[in-house]
Amino acid sequence: MGYPSVTLNIFNDWYARDTSKKIRAVQKAKAQAGKPLATHPPYGYKKSETDKNQWVVDEEAAAVVKRIFQLCIEGNGPTVIANILTADGIPTPTAYYRSKGMSVCRQNVKTKRWGMATVIHILERMDYLGHTVNFKTYRKSYKNKKLYENPKENWLIIENTHEPIISQHDFDLVQEIRSHKKRRQKSGTVSPFAGMVYCADCGNTLYVGRAQTLSPNQEHMMCSTYAHDSDECTAHYIRTCVLTEIILGELNKLSQFVRDNEDEFVRRAMENSAVTQDSEMQTARKALRIAEKRINELDDLFERLYEDNVSGKISDERFATMSARYEAEQSKLKADAAKLSETISRKEQKKNDVMNFVGIVKKYEEFTELTPEIMHELIDGIVVHAPEGGRANRTQQVDIHFRFNVVTATATADFKQYYVRRKAV
Repeated sequence: MGYPSVTLNIFNDWYARDTSKKIRAVQKAKAQAGKPLATHPPYGYKKSETDKNQWVVDEEAAAVVKRIFQLCIEGNGPTVIANILTADGIPTPTAYYRSKGMSVCRQNVKTKRWGMATVIHILERMDYLGHTVNFKTYRKSYKNKKLYENPKENWLIIENTHEPIISQHDFDLVQEIRSHKKRRQKSGTVSPFAGMVYCADCGNTLYVGRAQTLSPNQEHMMCSTYAHDSDECTAHYIRTCVLTEIILGELNKLSQFVRDNEDEFVRRAMENSAVTQDSEMQTARKALRIAEKRINELDDLFERLYEDNVSGKISDERFATMSARYEAEQSKLKADAAKLSETISRKEQKKNDVMNFVGIVKKYEEFTELTPEIMHELIDGIVVHAPEGGRANRTQQVDIHFRFNVVTATATADFKQYYVRRKAV
């Protein structure tokens, strides 16, 4: 008596599975066409009135998104940004949507205060670059309704599908700043050095030491390993005012050199002459074209070989021998083509990085103060060596690694000269 019910359940399951496959196929085709799979646009955008698959900028919300990125660039963390927005009475995304008559969230979602997670989510969204990002989540099967986070390498990113709100430069800068995840000091400010200064001996970061009893000139940095266990490393103590003077000096030297000798700077940063780089690129591109042409020719040969075998023009043995030889040649060519493509991409990216760096340097007329924005735009990291000499003749080496690995500057802090200058002021 139970068989009909079992049979019906099997048919229902088959139907559900088939429907799921069809839906996935439609979604895949839609995603590959650059259309968003999300039901609602991200905060800062709205659906076009003429095309529901097209996002257009929502100027009111977009202004808040821009402010969030700018606050981060100025050195504010997500919690501080959330508190600023709340204090200024900026509606949260949920409250904003509801004010527009949209119901996009659960009714019990908090709308009074901005949350840290909301700010982080906005700061990490590539959609603000004008790209459509699909397949950020997935379901394991049609029977499981739970959504799982997809690894970033499995995302489908279709570029330039809508108007950007954030520039690539500002987005990259924010990701760089966020990678250090520095904490705001008790004084309410963020040190531009936080998370960017490292000990030359143990490799750990130097932390900023501040106290109400210390004057600004007494603020200093010290090896975090030494602070935890003085037997494991030495203090590598350096005052932030000294480090600031060194960094500003090197930035202004670099800026002057770039302005006076841009071609020479680019040549050095590229590690080869521009002529050599262009020659290598042309050679690689020519080799790639030849390899790709031969790969296509082999595809045609495979097809003709198969047809000759089916028609009996060549024996199975001959077919196996020739196809194996063609396949081996094609495999090698594909491997060579992949290496050539990687070489070309790497050289193109290096040149783009160098030119971007030059553009950032030229943006500043003169460096008179250090901000988190300047530090993260131009510097990858600072390495502080242990001091040498006694109090009267103390010196300390500082290595400055500029972004994109364009150049490394080495400076020496001469504390005797520093104190002479301080007394003269």
